[in-house]
Amino acid sequence: MTDPVISPDGKWMWTGAEWIPAPPTAESVSVSMQDSVIAGDVNITQNNAEDIATAMVQALERMGFSGQSTPAELTPSQEKEVGQVLEMSEQLAVHGIEIDPWTEINLGSAAVLIAEYEKGMQHFSTAERKAMENNDKMLLSSVFHGQADIYRFLGFHEKSANCYRKAMELRESIGEKSTSHIQGLAVVALNQGKFSEAAELFHQVIQLEEEVQLLDSGESNLANAYRGLSQLEISLGNYEKALYYENKGLEVLKEEPNPERLANAFNGLGIIAKKRGDLAEAER
Repeated sequence: MTDPVISPDGKWMWTGAEWIPAPPTAESVSVSMQDSVIAGDVNITQNNAEDIATAMVQALERMGFSGQSTPAELTPSQEKEVGQVLEMSEQLAVHGIEIDPWTEINLGSAAVLIAEYEKGMQHFSTAERKAMENNDKMLLSSVFHGQADIYRFLGFHEKSANCYRKAMELRESIGEKSTSHIQGLAVVALNQGKFSEAAELFHQVIQLEEEVQLLDSGESNLANAYRGLSQLEISLGNYEKALYYENKGLEVLKEEPNPERLANAFNGLGIIAKKRGDLAEAER
């Protein structure tokens, strides 16, 4: 039986699912929950490492990280929590305590969302090593996809595209399909100004999502593809087409329980209205 995880003030104990009042006889260790699930200085031992890792996983899952699914964005409080979770994972690593490789993927994806790209790459690299050791193609596909996201955000378009292609090939080699890799390639092409290629890729995503009803676990890429086409048409100065695609994306997002993504879509409509010279509509 592992020792309980107790907050520094001795008042709270982690059950593996939640914090509860600690029994009077419980001994204190340096694990605290201040503004979030995990925060503060930590005294890590083999006895409490499993509980700490469990708390880390639960925090990530609650924010929408589940191995092959990642939230589109984070709230300010979630960004703070991600920073605390990343710090905890670093301390586990310093003590030689290994984390499940899919948790490494989640940590890498979380790091990307708060622009901690070096940390993200470190977690993806750890997961890559474990994927190679176990010949886990699904895990390796997720590694390449995460690395592709980092290269895309840093502006390394060719490296990003190569990683997305590797991720897609690995998924297809085990009979799996995903629109996420195609969506990533489309965004890279759009960022490079390859509008015809980007449009073709965005339409591939839409076809897969609508006709085959292929949905990745978590959020669909259908709205992302429509909004990508909207951005493409804005770049070409075709504001009526941009408005059409933005509204199509908005229709999809209204079916998703994600107010942040919905707010971004409405903001997109405002940007298009402003570019069309419709200031009243933009303000609305």
